[in-house]
Amino acid sequence: MIRKADEVLAEKFASLSNKNLKRGVIKIDVEGMEKVVLEGLSKALPENFKVVILFESWDKDFSFTEVVSFFNEMDVSFHSLVHKFPYEKKWPRVIKFMCLLLGSSSFSVQELKPIEGATGDIIIVAG
Repeated sequence: MIRKADEVLAEKFASLSNKNLKRGVIKIDVEGMEKVVLEGLSKALPENFKVVILFESWDKDFSFTEVVSFFNEMDVSFHSLVHKFPYEKKWPRVIKFMCLLLGSSSFSVQELKPIEGATGDIIIVAG
């Protein structure tokens, strides 16, 4: 059965609100349908909730301006998850693999200006 995202999410948010849970993290992995899910999420998200939304987007036409409009008057900020590797590109593949196995890479979160065409791991803070 196919259901509308805003209806399903409204039920979920009501359930969380009844348990006094109003902050959380939402991971979206919908293979190119992020805009549809974000729009449904924005319609269902209560004003007193604050969420961090993580998703991957490789769509160069992804419209951050449109996403901001979904969330109406809520505060919305965009960030990107940046994966840093300590090794150099010229190192042999086996050394790079060993660095990955030993956990020598790191992640950082950087503010992302809502420009059109940004791709990669995107984080939205809303609420």
